Amino acid sequence: SESLRLGFFAGYFYYSERLNAFGCTQTAANPFICNPQIPSSVNVISESTTWNAMRLGGNTTWIFRNGLSLTTEFAWLPYANLSGADFHRLRPDLIQPVPETAIAVFNVQLEALLNYQFSPNFAAGLGARYWRIGSDGKSGAAAFPEVQAINFRTERYGGFIQLSYKFGDLRPSRY
Repeated sequence: SESLRLGFFAGYFYYSERLNAFGCTQTAANPFICNPQIPSSVNVISESTTWNAMRLGGNTTWIFRNGLSLTTEFAWLPYANLSGADFHRLRPDLIQPVPETAIAVFNVQLEALLNYQFSPNFAAGLGARYWRIGSDGKSGAAAFPEVQAINFRTERYGGFIQLSYKFGDLRPSRY
């Protein structure tokens, strides 16, 4: 039907982030941590992570009357690999960054967009998306095998506004 379009895709996903922690204040009873207090102007820990993944998924577009449409996308990431490093900037026993690795086991990306076609050239839409990539808890810091395994998880969600303009004559061709 012209009011419903289905699609399938395969692709690659790359996501990288770096987080920094500044300062340290002791809030518990351990006298050996943050004693004396470290000011919030000092970068004490940095964490960098990079996910590489394969994506398999599908999408649908429902076209309604009066220029309104709804597009949805679902992606499963059957294989995702995390490589990261943990930098403890004030610990002399950890001069080198601590490497971290993981293979993710439950991974999904979802997106929906409600779109309105104002003219053949101009459209506007409101959308939402959600990403989740997580490991199985059997991964960890390679430099510290005696440390408890780490369960890595990255989740992102949010809304967006999308505007699009198509240049050129968009009348149907007569071929």
